[in-house]
Amino acid sequence: MIEKGNLETFVIPGGVYGKVTVKPKMGFMWGLSIGEAKRSFYTGWLSQSDYLPLNMEYEYHTETSMGKNPQIDILFAVRKRGT
Repeated sequence: MIEKGNLETFVIPGGVYGKVTVKPKMGFMWGLSIGEAKRSFYTGWLSQSDYLPLNMEYEYHTETSMGKNPQIDILFAVRKRGT
């Protein structure tokens, strides 16, 4: 069982999402790593894709968020161009 502490459970709306998995720099610098991931998504992949952003982002934390090799997923809500 995962101890939730002060985390809340949230169900995200259905739809299409882009996902980026983020690992912190040097094991603890989450802010820098998350910033780089978002920049890469919006200015890299998204700008060359057939999708547009819906400006909703979600950090998905699980038991992999903690421990020796932590990581989280960032989900970006998108929609197909022309829809």
